[in-house]
Order: sequence, then structure tokens, then C-alpha cells
Amino acid sequence: MDKPHHSAFRGLFDRFAEVNRIREQALHPTESAAEGKRHGIAWIPVTDIFARGEDIVIRSELAGVRPGDVDVSFSNGTLTIWGERVGEPDEEETIFYVRERRYGTFRRTIDLPEGIERSSISATFRDGLLEVTIAGGATTRDPECIEVKTAGDGPVKLM
Repeated sequence: MDKPHHSAFRGLFDRFAEVNRIREQALHPTESAAEGKRHGIAWIPVTDIFARGEDIVIRSELAGVRPGDVDVSFSNGTLTIWGERVGEPDEEETIFYVRERRYGTFRRTIDLPEGIERSSISATFRDGLLEVTIAGGATTRDPECIEVKTAGDGPVKLM
């Protein structure tokens, strides 16, 4: 009997992404633009995480960010995208009617599946999109059965 294929990561990345976004906003909130002050993180890039074949792809929208102002790092299973959007208009010389774009530093952290190696991660920046690919990151191993011994009834296999 064939076991149904399931991904151990199904839904996991969406949850991680949303939890990370909420955590980043809570840890680094921004004050109102009228006050003209910002905490350490001024904005968080919109990010998609998806599988392309056996690879995990993380795509962050970084419109207005220069490629040299982006840093991608990997440590202890966590991928960090950090950078800065520079060129904020001088508020004293500018009258804003609508102000939705954020300037300043940003950081996005994403927990990756166990076993990811640095050598499997590559990144490209094109047309305002940062794309990080984790080669083989979407492949999953079948769950391993663990034998549970019971007193008098013989072994029981658990999945």
C-alpha cells in the first residue's frame, strides 16, 4: 500500500512568515511619519515563500532598494534579509498628500527547515525583487516509525 505523499512543511512557511512579520513589527514598531522619528527597523518587505520543484524560493519585494544596500545571511537555521532604502525626501521641503512608502532599514528573518546547508543557498536581485533559492529545501523525508514497547501486549508501531 502506497503512503500518501505529504509535505512536512505544508503551511509551515506561511505560519513562520506571518509570525516573523508580526514579531518584527512588535519588536521594531515605527512611530507616525508626522513625528519624523523611526525605531531601528522602519519597514518590513513583503515576502513570498514557495516551492519550485525541490527548491524553496523566498522572494522579497524591495522596490527602491539598491542591490548594494541588501545583505542576506544564514546562521543556525535562520535566513536574515537586511538592508536599507535610502533617499527619503526632506520633510521640511516636501508636503506629503499621501505617504505610504517607508524608508530606512529593514530586516526579515525566516526560519528554514532543519538540515539546510549554507552551500545550498543562492540569491539574485533583479527589478526590485530579491530571490533567495534553497536548493533541495522543499524535499522531505518520509516519517520514521518509532517502536513503542508496552508491558505484556507486544510492540506497537507509531507513525
